Amino acid sequence: MVGSDLICARRVLEVVPKVMRTINADVRHHQLSVPLTMPQFRTLCLLGARDCLASELARKMVVARPTMTSILDGLAAKGLVQRMVDPLDRRQSPVRITDRGRLLLREFEEKAQERLASALAFLSEEERESLTRSLELLEAAVCPPTAFLGPEAQPRR
Repeated sequence: MVGSDLICARRVLEVVPKVMRTINADVRHHQLSVPLTMPQFRTLCLLGARDCLASELARKMVVARPTMTSILDGLAAKGLVQRMVDPLDRRQSPVRITDRGRLLLREFEEKAQERLASALAFLSEEERESLTRSLELLEAAVCPPTAFLGPEAQPRR
């Protein structure tokens, strides 16, 4: 590995968490139309990508199953998710985001995008284009196409 590879990797590891903490702080401090805890918001984001079993959500969120049950109960009470019943195996209960949950995610994404755009406004057009291209390169280098990630990463039909 070349020294510049390590320097670049270190900067990514320094900058990406800072950006994510800023976005997460927006969730906590920004008034959405439906108030959410951070675990509820993270769970809703996971379900925005595809339906999941509660046990799978607990594993992805690194929480105990009873904790995930409590998170899902709160989201269900707000009408943001619904538990489905698998007619072939009643022990399997996929959880699905509702239309109201999708609207809330879209609301947050729009507000977060506006806030980030405002924060990036000081950059020149050329710098914004360079940043966008760099982020695309980072994604291509770090995030393999979903075709290689297996069935759980495939989009919901």
